[in-house]
Amino acid sequence: MRCLSRGLAYVLFLFFILPPPSWGQEPHTVAVLPFSVHSADNIDYVRQGVTDMLSSRLSVNEKLKVTGRDAVLSALQNQSGKTLSLSDVIQVGRQLQVGYVVWGSITKIGNSLSIDGKLAEVGTGKAALSVSVLCPTIDDVIPKVNEIAQRIDTHI
Repeated sequence: MRCLSRGLAYVLFLFFILPPPSWGQEPHTVAVLPFSVHSADNIDYVRQGVTDMLSSRLSVNEKLKVTGRDAVLSALQNQSGKTLSLSDVIQVGRQLQVGYVVWGSITKIGNSLSIDGKLAEVGTGKAALSVSVLCPTIDDVIPKVNEIAQRIDTHI
């Protein structure tokens, strides 16, 4: 009888300590906006690559649902050509009905690239995370984008 009481106490202890299971929880929704580019050279292919890689890396997690590129570009039509402020990003996030928005910039000086990404939480209207990485060469972009995606995934 005493063993049964201990077992029941242990089960109750685990029940109250462990987080609840995520069965049936909806995935978090994320939109990845095209990053702005600051460069004398045309590096639009880098911007497209960063956007595509971030989207694909984030969508690997079953708990994240990434909004498609066409929906994002459609939502950005009114913002064309301007640098997005946090309030602009939150407005786009509300229009897309997502919980989070990723945006940022890519700066190229010489052979080096700096990728500065931000994560905004639409519900609170606040920037939740900033990530900056330096790529000494173009070959370093892929591992650095993986690093950004991992930090965003961990934060969400």
